[in-house]
Amino acid sequence: MKLSVIIVNYNVTQLLRNCLLSLQKYIQEVEYEILVIDNASADSSWKELIPEFSHVQFIASEVNGGFSKANNQAIQKAKGDYLLLLNPDTEFEGFYMKELLDFADSQTDFGCMGFGCMMRKATFCRKANAQFRTCSIRLKSCSPISEKTIRNPITGMIWRKKIAEVEVITGAFYWLKRSVSKDRRSG
Repeated sequence: MKLSVIIVNYNVTQLLRNCLLSLQKYIQEVEYEILVIDNASADSSWKELIPEFSHVQFIASEVNGGFSKANNQAIQKAKGDYLLLLNPDTEFEGFYMKELLDFADSQTDFGCMGFGCMMRKATFCRKANAQFRTCSIRLKSCSPISEKTIRNPITGMIWRKKIAEVEVITGAFYWLKRSVSKDRRSG
C-alpha cells in the first residue's frame, strides 16, 4: 500500500462527504486506502456514508480523546508507506496525488510536507502555515515543482509555490513518511 489517507470526523458529515467525493474523483494511478475515524460525534449521521463509500474504512471511537489521539488510533490501522492526515473540510481540485508520491519517493531525506490552504473564494487561509483556523478549504495547484508567487490579498503575505523548509505545517494536509511517524506518537 502506497498511501493511507486518514480523516478525523467530528459532527461534519456533509463536509466529510464532499472530501471523500473529491478523493474518489482525483486520486488515480495510486494504490491507497482511506480511513475515517469518527471522534465520538454527537451526530451519528456519518454512518449514512458507509454504504456510499464502501471502499473507505470507517472507525468509530467511543470517546473523543482529541485530534492527535484519533489520528494515532487510525495510524495504527493504516498500511501505507505514506500517511496523509487530512481535515474533513478539505476538497481536492486536480490530479496531482501521483506527482506528490513521485516527489516524496525521489527525496532521500523526505520526512513530511504540507501546503498553504486556499479557501473557496480563491484566497489563502490567513494562518495556514502558523496556526490553522477552521475554514472550508480546497487544495488547488499543489505541485511541488511549480515556482509561481502569489500575494495574499488579506494579509499581504507572499506565498511561493516552491519547496522550502518551514517551522510549522498545517494539520489540514499533513503528509508524512510512515517511518517518520512510528516513534513520534502522542495522545
